[in-house]
Amino acid sequence: MIKFLVYDFGLYMTQANALADGGKNRVKYFTPWAGRDPHYKDYIIGKGFEYLEKELYFEPWKKWADVIVFFDVSGNSICHDLREQYGDKKSIWGCGKAELLENDRVLFKEWCKELGLDVNKYVVVKGVTELKKELKKSNGNRYVKVQIFRGDVETFFCEDYDSGESIIDQEIIPHLGVDKEDFEFIVEEPIDKVAEPGADIFFNKHGVLGGFYGYEIDKALYIGKRIDDELPEPLQETLDAFTPLLVKLGYAGALSTEEVFSADGKHVWIDACQRIPNPLGALYGCNKVISNWPEFVAGVGRNEYIRPEINFKYVGAFPVSSCYAKDSYVKVDIKDEDKVKYQICCAKEKIVKSVPGWEVVGVLLGWGNTVDEVINMLKENAEYIKGHGVDTSPVNAIDNVKEVIEKGKKVGINF
Repeated sequence: MIKFLVYDFGLYMTQANALADGGKNRVKYFTPWAGRDPHYKDYIIGKGFEYLEKELYFEPWKKWADVIVFFDVSGNSICHDLREQYGDKKSIWGCGKAELLENDRVLFKEWCKELGLDVNKYVVVKGVTELKKELKKSNGNRYVKVQIFRGDVETFFCEDYDSGESIIDQEIIPHLGVDKEDFEFIVEEPIDKVAEPGADIFFNKHGVLGGFYGYEIDKALYIGKRIDDELPEPLQETLDAFTPLLVKLGYAGALSTEEVFSADGKHVWIDACQRIPNPLGALYGCNKVISNWPEFVAGVGRNEYIRPEINFKYVGAFPVSSCYAKDSYVKVDIKDEDKVKYQICCAKEKIVKSVPGWEVVGVLLGWGNTVDEVINMLKENAEYIKGHGVDTSPVNAIDNVKEVIEKGKKVGINF
């Protein structure tokens, strides 16, 4: 039996539950709730699921655990401190200090340049007045990104100055208070892209341990291919450049690259994801897809050379939302939990409800030995999830995936 302690914010409840392996292992599950006025919804995530032992506090269980897990990126300063404290005496999964590569986008770009990788053109501007001036110069046509506080201000594409000004006035300024002229923004020129693939891998001091590579399409569908040997050369090139830095930082966990390719073959890693990706990550919590998940997580955290036992050549995932879930508890019924996974939910006496805060209530899973098998399975699995406001109809519009794959082949991403 392996004893796991998971520090999470709710997004990786499914992956934590899978560590129990049907009751063979024990899993203590903690979600931070502390704040000026604590909210019960931040605590209740995962409560009532058969194999998750929901805990109110994290600290008392550190010594008890064989493996301490940080699937998400936030909180990894704690992960780093625990590695300093326990050394090789305890298995610890997480990105640790590499959290900064995701949260500090400027630092990430500087490291890309330092390691000889291409970076798209960008400027850092201070304050909303300077941001408006910068967007006016180009009449928009720019991506606007922020550091760390993405819950308040998420990345947006400014198509033209007028629409950008409206977003700044209505959606950004109300969140910044007295710091509206001190808050920093990153303004990026878009790349005329042909394809946007990425590598979704597991990593520790031994380097890449396996995983997938593929495409996230329209911020929804993920389609991926198992890594049997090396990645396609351009994606491998990116990871080879970053490997020494990641090893030095003590990385042991999951990470994803999100790269944009132009017609001339130039490729840019545009955003770091130092955690389990979503929606793909829901597949990690399915033992039909990765049959050694608990042992694999423990081994990665111990810096062993271990590979995930991935049973299918191709996989897919598609998030399902309810228009009511952002603000309300929504009852969600899933008939086959191997084919559809819950997200950010709580349960009691087999009644499962989503927890307010996010629209996604479940993820459809697909697998097979061809892309067609995966797409067909995703569509078929839509019938297994029901709930108030739950809409599975978007899954029927995913047939453009083959066009995306063909474009990727033109820039060296064989699929």
